[in-house]
Amino acid sequence: MKILRCLALSLVLVMCAVPSGCTGDLVRPAARPDHRAHTSCREPQVREQCSTIDVPDGRYALLRATPPTTETVLIDLGGPGLSVLSGQFGLERLAAEQRETLGGRNALVVEEPWVTAQVPDGCAAALDDFGGGLLGATPGSTDLGPCFISAGGEQPRFGFDPVTYRNLVARIEDVEGVEVTGSIAVSFGIARVSYLGNRSWTDSVLWKPYPLGEPLDAMLSARAETIRGWLDAIGVEPSTMTFEQASALVALSYRGEHGFKELAGRLIEAPSDNLDRLFRETWSLYGDHRVSPAFLAYLEETCNLGGDAGTPGESGGDAIAQVFAVTRRACGAVPRWGKWAGPQALASEGWCFVVSDGDAVSPPAMAQEAFGREPTITLGANEAHIDTGGLGLCAGSW
Repeated sequence: MKILRCLALSLVLVMCAVPSGCTGDLVRPAARPDHRAHTSCREPQVREQCSTIDVPDGRYALLRATPPTTETVLIDLGGPGLSVLSGQFGLERLAAEQRETLGGRNALVVEEPWVTAQVPDGCAAALDDFGGGLLGATPGSTDLGPCFISAGGEQPRFGFDPVTYRNLVARIEDVEGVEVTGSIAVSFGIARVSYLGNRSWTDSVLWKPYPLGEPLDAMLSARAETIRGWLDAIGVEPSTMTFEQASALVALSYRGEHGFKELAGRLIEAPSDNLDRLFRETWSLYGDHRVSPAFLAYLEETCNLGGDAGTPGESGGDAIAQVFAVTRRACGAVPRWGKWAGPQALASEGWCFVVSDGDAVSPPAMAQEAFGREPTITLGANEAHIDTGGLGLCAGSW
């Protein structure tokens, strides 16, 4: 689910390549004995405007408009697993570039919990084992359950959930004296917008949105079939690939059909540092194949939104199937949420809905079915999922 980093071999990565979502800068878990989130704007360091509030997971940037206004646009750049205050997105520049889309309103960007979350006892070892086993005989066989249960019995939070996110945004509105009336939701960002329930959204953007309400199994199967189709077109047989190669190609699929076909053959025929780089992006790895807590954020949200957590998925098949099967198995460790309003929370007509033909990450047909409406704008088949350069197309389209 990069405005997002670029996933080409020669580009800067913007969105995460985790099989059904995205990650950003990978932050090493801090070692704090009480396992409580430290929400200071100093730890980890931020490179954007930053404020905190007296609720858990309360780091955010509020870029105020001139002249002053209470009306505010929630900007969510996707994920799960992004670090939006790390400096990689240039939020002030982004707000300036989207001046017309913002329409004189403030811009609010909220940090994901995983960036400041503390991993419970036993979790760091589980993450290390999971990462180290990805190139073994049974990738993804490590149980990540210890990451979701703390010693005190309190469930850690790495991703957002509907209740905590709604409370967080409401608290920001109260403290700052603003009202969120619009959104620019990129890819998985639409999930966070849905967490806010039945608001009246005006002059807002759904940019290549994640198909809310669709089963995770169906979503990942559709992505696998798209990748296989692209490989077939360039004469590459998935059954001959290693797990590492298939993982790298999942990352490369964020580049769009044209970019994928241009680079995939070379990646398979002449392995290089690029293969390991893309493999790491897919599984949120840093250091010696250690898994970042960003991966836990990805699991926490996508597994809950995708229906039955822990669905085994395909245990056999080609390497592409095995990559997505690891994701499904990892869902088994994730605690389930309560009720979630789902895509019906987006019933307002104030949306510019943009899809891209040939999008391997957010299949346009699935997104259209999920939201029950025709797209406002359909981009070409060669448009990369990570490309957000056309956001301004929505200005004035409402």
